[in-house]
Amino acid sequence: MTHYQSVSANCYSYSINNCNIRTQSYCSQAVYLYCSASSTSLPWWTQETTTQTETTPQQFTAGYSDITLEFGTEGRVYIGHYQNEYGNNTYEVCSNGFSSTDGEAICRSRGYSYSSFSTTSPMNHYHTVATNCNSYNIYSCNIQTQSYCSRAVYLYCYG
Repeated sequence: MTHYQSVSANCYSYSINNCNIRTQSYCSQAVYLYCSASSTSLPWWTQETTTQTETTPQQFTAGYSDITLEFGTEGRVYIGHYQNEYGNNTYEVCSNGFSSTDGEAICRSRGYSYSSFSTTSPMNHYHTVATNCNSYNIYSCNIQTQSYCSRAVYLYCYG
């Protein structure tokens, strides 16, 4: 399997026109879709299988510019991390072990105050990180990649 020259696609309806497709510098897993409909009429039914390569968990820290909230002051939390041989990777934050201290550090890193968090289904179960913050400063957070995540963080900030 080729890890380079791949794309990611996030689709919000049955139309390819409602998909956010972007190139990836590195991909550690691939999704194969098998379409079962023989015509082009809606709906298209697919079966998804995911292939994942073995990866060693990596631990890193994040800075203020590495954190993104999906909808500005709330939403899924994404952390960017630059890796020399792979370029910039963006990981979704997993809810495993996530605490209000983690939420406070992430909200403050974006210039907001912490309100609460809930969980949601991750966009990709295999491209996630766990956070462990020792204070409300984002630089005190240890971030580690995970091999699988069943629930992602949905963070609420205000201000």
